[in-house]
Amino acid sequence: MVMIRTEGRGGAAQDGSEPDQSRERESQREKEVELKSKQEGRALSRAASLRRKRGKKGLVGFGNRDLARLRIWGFLFWGSCFRFAFNL
Repeated sequence: MVMIRTEGRGGAAQDGSEPDQSRERESQREKEVELKSKQEGRALSRAASLRRKRGKKGLVGFGNRDLARLRIWGFLFWGSCFRFAFNL
């Protein structure tokens, strides 16, 4: 039985010579990204930090934990309201 290796991103099957070329391409891409990040410098790190902050804070400015707590308390509150309403 012949083992066929496929590229990580769902590409076509490769034979033995291809992985070296893909490694070269990958290293070339990494070099380009490094060069761009050196040129852009601070802008790249600023964008990354903004992305990190957005991840922590969620959409509205509440943290994700705060939203989870709010959701739980809201569920308890509305659940008790419905319980009392239907027990009359």
